[in-house]
Amino acid sequence: MTGGNERGRAGDDRRRLRLPAQHRAFIQACLAPPDDLIAALDECFADAEPRDVDHAAQQLFGHLYRRLDTEGLDHRTRPSLHRAYMHTWHNTQRLLFNARPLFARIEELTGRPPLVLKGGAMASSAYYDDLGVRPVMDLDVFVERSRVPALVDWATADGWMVSKGLDTSDIFIVHHAIDLENGSGGAVDIHWALLVQSRDNDGDRRLADGAVDARLGDVDVRILRPTDQLFHTAAHAKPEGIRHLVDVATIVRRHADTIDWSALVDEVIGRRTITYAEQTLSQAEEAMPGTVPPAALARLRAAPRHWSDTAYHGQPMTTRREAIRRLAADVSTRARGEPPAQRVRVARAMVRRYAQAQEMSGRDVLVTLVTRGPGELADGMPQ
Repeated sequence: MTGGNERGRAGDDRRRLRLPAQHRAFIQACLAPPDDLIAALDECFADAEPRDVDHAAQQLFGHLYRRLDTEGLDHRTRPSLHRAYMHTWHNTQRLLFNARPLFARIEELTGRPPLVLKGGAMASSAYYDDLGVRPVMDLDVFVERSRVPALVDWATADGWMVSKGLDTSDIFIVHHAIDLENGSGGAVDIHWALLVQSRDNDGDRRLADGAVDARLGDVDVRILRPTDQLFHTAAHAKPEGIRHLVDVATIVRRHADTIDWSALVDEVIGRRTITYAEQTLSQAEEAMPGTVPPAALARLRAAPRHWSDTAYHGQPMTTRREAIRRLAADVSTRARGEPPAQRVRVARAMVRRYAQAQEMSGRDVLVTLVTRGPGELADGMPQ
């Protein structure tokens, strides 16, 4: 896996986000031993009814219902948890039904079942094996860059629409995926890069080539190997929500003997995703002690970070410095290792994309960042 040292400071414990007590309780309930499950649920709902807990915790309701059902247990919240489970099950079934023709087309183009990422991979037979456990807003699939234009042309001719703004002039520089919708409840994101904040075509291809077979519902798919799925779960997550923390613990518990932690840390450092991954793995360890080996966390925390690694993608930009840093990081992560002429092209493409997102000129974007701050640029940033 990719490696190498990066310039910058090592991790700072003061920057690490701590889990709220309620979130920690919900994560622990999802993973509690059967004999402790009812007590864990009592703790979760000691001070709030199901309708009153926040959205992040509600996204674990399907998982909690599955635990009760599997263990043959009852709890006063079971009807609410069951409703959430059924809502997720119906939504994921609708996503999968609508995606079938597109998945079949991917298999025709590539000769292999589609490589499903993120929540779809976790819902597959390799992990939860249940379409009602984990909310999935869309189905993410990885397709080699050379196959993307033909696939998107076929999809748009078949009734799919691009659901977000797209910079077609420099699509492979600005974006890492195309989000498609079909108007009937179908939503599929076509990824040609695994991470929005790191572009490594060779590394992505290596991980994709190692994918293993699984089933999503009754559809044949491929998913990343356990170590690679854990890497992608940790490195891709934005610093929000908690369902990915249950995913981390589930992957580790299922494949404790086969996770290559050294290779995972090498991948994280090599791709400059230390801040994302260290945040995710630290929170997983905080919620469920023993999930992450101390040596892996220590190595991540001690690893020098490139300045761009600390610019979280997707967080609101509240200061001028944060906005300028984000734009610079978006350029840096896309232009890494490229010759000067390509770096200039990437910089121009990103400024243009920021301008398109806000219906401004490129010059006005730079003036706004430098003179007025990032307020107008907080939404609609490229992915």
